Amino acid sequence: NPFVGMLLLDARSRALKEGGVVAEAAARLQIRIEDARSALGDPSSIEEPPDVIYLDPMFPEGKKSSKSSGKGSGKGKAAVKKDAMLLRMLVGEGADPVQDEELFTLAMQVAKMQVATNQATTARVVVKRSLRAPGIVESPPPQASFKGKSVRVDRYRSGT
Repeated sequence: NPFVGMLLLDARSRALKEGGVVAEAAARLQIRIEDARSALGDPSSIEEPPDVIYLDPMFPEGKKSSKSSGKGSGKGKAAVKKDAMLLRMLVGEGADPVQDEELFTLAMQVAKMQVATNQATTARVVVKRSLRAPGIVESPPPQASFKGKSVRVDRYRSGT
């Protein structure tokens, strides 16, 4: 999303001006405003192969419970945080399983290419998912999953 990309560029610019460790971390970030599937599909466009490719697809909006309208009832789901709600309004609903699988497949190809060219012994693809969501693909299964209260992070490895 071009608007979100511009927000990221602005945040990186402000972080670089801050100095210290924040600026050091920001200096290592590379922000490209384009469809990630196009970028990963063209290996020649990747200046420096990444050690980790992090995928964070937008979760579908949760089902609304008819019981969640009463104040203090303790039933239903908590309201979506305002920043997440604004992001959803900007970029849309997301959660397109076909596009998510395509992006994951391309990310794994880039990771395997990095290993094949001896630039790393392993390369990782990390995927943030809703806690109860199925894996981004059926196969391969993640090498490891790290679970929080509402999300999990699945780690896939390419190589040995």
